[in-house]
Amino acid sequence: MNLFRNDATKYLLPALAVAALAAGLRLYDLGERSLSLDECIMREVVCSPWSGLVKTNNRIHSASPLYPAIAKTARLFLPDTEFGNRLPACIFGILAVAGLALAFPAPLGTAGIAAAFLMAGAPMQLWLSRDDNGYSLLVLAAVLCCRLYCRMEVPEAGNREKNAAQTILWLLAGAEILAIWAHYQGVFVAAGLQAAYLLERRMKTRPLPSLRNWIFAHLAVLTAVVALIPTSLAAQMVSNPRGTTYLADQYFQFGSESFLPWLAGNIRGFLESAVTPSHHGSIWIYLLVTAGTGVFLLQTAFRRDFPKHDPRAGRRTGDRLAARILIALNAGLFGVLLAAALAGVYPFGGIRHVVFLTVPFYLAVGWALVRGFGRFSPIWVLALALIWFPGIRDHYGLTLYAGEHIRPLVELLNRSEDADPVYVYRAAMRAFTHYNQKPERLVVFSHAPFSMEQVKKDLARIPHRRFWAVSSHSSSRRDAMLEAGLAAASCRIESRWKTPGARLWRVVRTGNAESFSRQRDGGR
Repeated sequence: MNLFRNDATKYLLPALAVAALAAGLRLYDLGERSLSLDECIMREVVCSPWSGLVKTNNRIHSASPLYPAIAKTARLFLPDTEFGNRLPACIFGILAVAGLALAFPAPLGTAGIAAAFLMAGAPMQLWLSRDDNGYSLLVLAAVLCCRLYCRMEVPEAGNREKNAAQTILWLLAGAEILAIWAHYQGVFVAAGLQAAYLLERRMKTRPLPSLRNWIFAHLAVLTAVVALIPTSLAAQMVSNPRGTTYLADQYFQFGSESFLPWLAGNIRGFLESAVTPSHHGSIWIYLLVTAGTGVFLLQTAFRRDFPKHDPRAGRRTGDRLAARILIALNAGLFGVLLAAALAGVYPFGGIRHVVFLTVPFYLAVGWALVRGFGRFSPIWVLALALIWFPGIRDHYGLTLYAGEHIRPLVELLNRSEDADPVYVYRAAMRAFTHYNQKPERLVVFSHAPFSMEQVKKDLARIPHRRFWAVSSHSSSRRDAMLEAGLAAASCRIESRWKTPGARLWRVVRTGNAESFSRQRDGGR
């Protein structure tokens, strides 16, 4: 019984309504926020020659070349503005919601609508759909992979149906290639599907393609992986070890440590971030338990609907099949990530890099809520609303995931009549350069990691008593460190301006002219 082969037109209008809602949420004020550090880097790459999409790929941390190529093509028709830069990612995010809404055809279409509604307003999904990077393309590819995997079934008879099943298998391989080329973490999507396939074969859930056909189709996926090796993270580290410190810090943490100390350190870091009263801690909890929670919800609903003594269980074969498929899908993707993390080879550099894990989770939650509490029960509607609306409020309040809203601060500097120099600290360099309209103003960039001595060395290059200081990617801790560094360099802060993720200070030296002259000359 191929549950996922049925016609989905019954739920087309609700799916379009959810997609329209997702579009409104993602397009609203799309160009309001300043370009972030990663978006500025992406813009530099997109504005480079076509060959630069690969040669400079290490500058965009962990993104595969596909999204920059799509963005570069889109720039032929779109303006070079915040809105134009983010529109391709926004479209991918809208398509992902629409695809998820139609993941379940009748009679389980309501579950797909619930899953899409959850994705439409999830804060992380909103952020990634409103950011000029390839994560929303990865989510779209994961949605396609999950939909095609759920529909993959070989009928016992009928050449036409068998050919259709073979086509779905090859389309699945193509969706996996899209995931891999959308982002390097797409490799884990493909690997998770392999695990789900093997798990389902052992469970004997449904008639799946033969192992030979599966391997043959996935040779194309392996070819796509091999083609990415020249631009892979490992190749970047070998060719430019000093130019990818972010990758070195975030992706290769295992090093020469033994396994147990490394694992203990990661567990401690997870616990620290989980209890931190910030959005980072809540995201850790949300993402790292998603697949496991999805399996738990499915099993709960599965046991509730199909107890062993229930004589009606045989008449609910479709529901049983859906539960088994989604259990295998969640367990496969989550299991691969867990195994890679335990092996110390998982290239984890940020929560957004594993956002694809939420796709099977949304499907599991949608199905479990609908089957466990009834099709239109107020319980699951309330549960979705409690998850949904706080995230919407936080996102549009620029208190969550906004980051680096530096444009108003640079515009203030552009309007100022003085010609005092500007001290720009690390993460703000690219965004400041992009928005600065006074090229004649002396600008001192700090490239090195923070230290008191480094701040003194940087300020020694400023031959003025009064100057400005700019920082982005900001937090209370970083602000305190930078202000302490300014104080240690005999400086006093006259005024402060603050936007989400960015800071501007008006600074004056407290020492006499002779003292800061000696400081500028290095103490000679």
